[in-house]
Amino acid sequence: MKKFTSICLVLLASLSLAACSQAKNKTATKPSSSTSKSSSSSKASQSSSSSSSSEVDEKTKAENRKKILETFKNMGDDASSLNLVPDTAGVPEWESFKTIKVVSPQLLKDEQGSLKTDSATSYDEIVNKFGSPLHADEQNRVYTWQSPTATIIVQFTDTNSAKQAALRFDDFTTNTNEVANVKAGDKAQNVLNKLGRPHTVSLTSASTSMSWVNEAGEEYHVLFRKDTVAKLLTPAELATAQE
Repeated sequence: MKKFTSICLVLLASLSLAACSQAKNKTATKPSSSTSKSSSSSKASQSSSSSSSSEVDEKTKAENRKKILETFKNMGDDASSLNLVPDTAGVPEWESFKTIKVVSPQLLKDEQGSLKTDSATSYDEIVNKFGSPLHADEQNRVYTWQSPTATIIVQFTDTNSAKQAALRFDDFTTNTNEVANVKAGDKAQNVLNKLGRPHTVSLTSASTSMSWVNEAGEEYHVLFRKDTVAKLLTPAELATAQE
């Protein structure tokens, strides 16, 4: 259990995208005052220029925010691939897991730059779905639920909104080596038809990840964005992420 939780945290962290912002320092040059008239004129001109520049800056910032939000919207995942997972009838938790809405605060912000977490599933809502958690890591805000058919891990934000989540099917079987042949651009329906039900499903706002184990016991993670494969994460890449 502890090992699975650790691996899920590493994987979810590797799937999460961080948006970085840089602050620009502005320096003001003190105007020279050769005469009272030129000084006043300079101040008036500087004030007008500063006001105009400020308006342009605010307009530019607003336009940039709009572009960034649109980019994040296009990058985001609607988790539609979850509906394509086969053989879930014997796992009662699956239908509830599919309804979990996760939010990555680094990506999803409103036009004012505030964290947009209202749409994410809350801690209380998840407790209503799965009951009280079996294990709680308060420091990382990671909680674990377990049943005879599945293990569920959810990480929350400081405001108790679901940030990322993972479900492991406890009765998984070793899968075909075909998972190594999955490539970016493949349709999720074709991948799931060929590989069958995955071992683990992980959710972030950027992508849905599903893992399959080959005949050698190596685990591959397929990242889906909407109904298409975005990336195949190999065992070697996963091992590097855990170092």
